[in-house]
Amino acid sequence: MTIFFNNLLKEKNGLLLSFIISILVADIVRGLFTARNQIFSILVFELEIYSLIKLLEQGKKRYFWVLIALAFLLVLVHDTLYFLFFIFILPYLADYLLNKFFKIDNTTRFKNSNLKNGKYLIILIILAIPIGFCTPVFASTYTNLINCMNGISTSFINELKLPVIMEDPKILTVIFLAVGLIGFTKTKYKIKDVLFVFGLIIFALMANRNSEFLYMIGIIYLTNMLTECINSYVGEEKKELYFGLIEKSKYTIVLVCFTVIVFG
Repeated sequence: MTIFFNNLLKEKNGLLLSFIISILVADIVRGLFTARNQIFSILVFELEIYSLIKLLEQGKKRYFWVLIALAFLLVLVHDTLYFLFFIFILPYLADYLLNKFFKIDNTTRFKNSNLKNGKYLIILIILAIPIGFCTPVFASTYTNLINCMNGISTSFINELKLPVIMEDPKILTVIFLAVGLIGFTKTKYKIKDVLFVFGLIIFALMANRNSEFLYMIGIIYLTNMLTECINSYVGEEKKELYFGLIEKSKYTIVLVCFTVIVFG
């Protein structure tokens, strides 16, 4: 959760909002994890997001090599989820390419993130593809998930079954909030944030275990959208008053979050 909290801060969501979201997500996911490889995978993906943000922000090559090292680790420890390494790069790449080759004007509902170091993403994908073959069983990285989902495992393994949405208020809350921000506000949202949120919502609806990625990764970008919405509707003077009230009531908010976790 420390890396999750740090990723929220790196996306400029504010200290208090980042803390509140981190506490709420910690409460949501505490019953989802078990002692298996997926815990390690979540950690790798959180570090991937952190390294991507730093690489695109600063252009320092050390973060590029960190990403290469994370790709190797993921292949060796949990190769079934290696495809997600690419999935988490694609929204940033789409944002970069749309900004480079197409002009996004004021008439659209979306805006680009002005990623100046997006060229590293293309190189990263090119190098990560052959890394996926570095397993004892050739090409198993790219075939394990397909074989698993096409077999009989989905009929008796609960985590591979389709989620019952109406019985999961957490996913419903995320869906309603995301649709509400897009459908009922006039705020312009960054392309990468929208792609991350709705892509991971679709992914979460494909199997029970995928909800972990929606909460641990998708909520980072949903928080970005929420911050954009607040900033667009609150003027500078009101914004100072708004955040001033939040700052004054921060201890009360922290106490409420703590109570939710302990007694919820």
